[in-house]
Amino acid sequence: MGATVELAECIAGSSDPVTPRARGAARHALLDWAGAALGGAHVTVGLQPTLLTVCDITAPETGLEVKFSVRHLVAMALLGRDTTEPGAFTDQLAAEVADLCQRVSAVPLATDKRMETEVRIELRSGGTLDLRCDVSAPADDLDAQGRALTDKFLRLARPVLAKRAEDAAEALLTAPYLADIHESLRPET
Repeated sequence: MGATVELAECIAGSSDPVTPRARGAARHALLDWAGAALGGAHVTVGLQPTLLTVCDITAPETGLEVKFSVRHLVAMALLGRDTTEPGAFTDQLAAEVADLCQRVSAVPLATDKRMETEVRIELRSGGTLDLRCDVSAPADDLDAQGRALTDKFLRLARPVLAKRAEDAAEALLTAPYLADIHESLRPET
């Protein structure tokens, strides 16, 4: 049994530009199939070959290395860990998710879309879940996507800007050019 799901909204919650596709797709697999992914025998993540040269540290030992290990990021998402929280990436985490990472592999993905990834979860039952995500496509609900990205910005900016983070978010959201961009991304009906 295979299921293919387009996951354009997986960009929401990404913490860096390199691997949000894999984390987002894995997170949606966990939510959409009520934990079936945790019972999976194996997870294969397909990424652009050039991305694999950056984000395929197979055995990270530090929190910083975990950020560049697609296997660890997918394992974190499958375990329900918040991969958008900067404090989530600790040296201890690398060891905590190492066992689950043995069931995750990263492979080159043949695609013309630079921002696309594919996740295949092979379940112990013999079934598979096939997920594709292209983060260059806007979410169907731009307002929800905007709220998610604003929330992420505030979580990242508050430790640095303190109370000024909200002012910075407001300034960015009300910039004159933003309305034009927002309208150009709205899906056609």
